[in-house]
Amino acid sequence: MEITIEVFGHREDVPASCEYGPSVTMGEMFDDFMDKLMLNELYEFIDLTFVEYSELLEEHDYAKEAYERGLQLPIVAIDGKVYYHSTIPYNQILETLNMKFKVEKKAS
Repeated sequence: MEITIEVFGHREDVPASCEYGPSVTMGEMFDDFMDKLMLNELYEFIDLTFVEYSELLEEHDYAKEAYERGLQLPIVAIDGKVYYHSTIPYNQILETLNMKFKVEKKAS
């Protein structure tokens, strides 16, 4: 039982709308998120990746479609589905992960 989290963005860029403050890059946001997540008991079941966004992205149509619809980077996808954009909301992602783990446990 592993859940994949992908964060799409530009590591060195500051998001257009950022709750972290005006000078925090997407890479710094991701690193902060990863540091918090590593302290959580679910961390061992998570595959977490930062993907440098490009118009030429292959195998990530869901991220490209979200961006083309106007969603702001960073875009956060969980198991191939876009859940969040413009930021990396730790608490909301944790809630989503907890729900996914509960559903997977019931199914097994």
